[in-house]
Amino acid sequence: ADVGHGFSQIIPILFGFTEKFYNVSQTLIIEQPELHIHPKIQSELADIIMGSKFIDNKNSVIIETHSEYLIRKFLVYVAQGKLKPEDLVVNYVGKYKNGYSNVKRMRVDKQGFFKEKWPEGFFDNSLKLTEELWNARKPS
Repeated sequence: ADVGHGFSQIIPILFGFTEKFYNVSQTLIIEQPELHIHPKIQSELADIIMGSKFIDNKNSVIIETHSEYLIRKFLVYVAQGKLKPEDLVVNYVGKYKNGYSNVKRMRVDKQGFFKEKWPEGFFDNSLKLTEELWNARKPS
């Protein structure tokens, strides 16, 4: 009775990584797994994906996400050498001023950093808020 909505949403995702679905050349598509999920669990979802035999069998996982935690955890795997940079494809979907959408592939280097500058308003927002907090502090 005390379990939030996130738990019920994550169960089908976890089920997708069970041995029943380990077929060669299979693709699992996950839409916004971060909804109603604690940030720690969002990053641990990357651990579940990377630790599954689903990945070992050369299957693919497509994740549509707004979770900085999930993306950053995959970048950590690249930096640790557990995931090849070319095996992590990050596409940023944005909009032109005329309202049309565009897709920008964000390539990753061996250290787990993006090779190109990330478009404004995603990763940089938490940094900006931290700077605002720092600058707003009152002298004791």
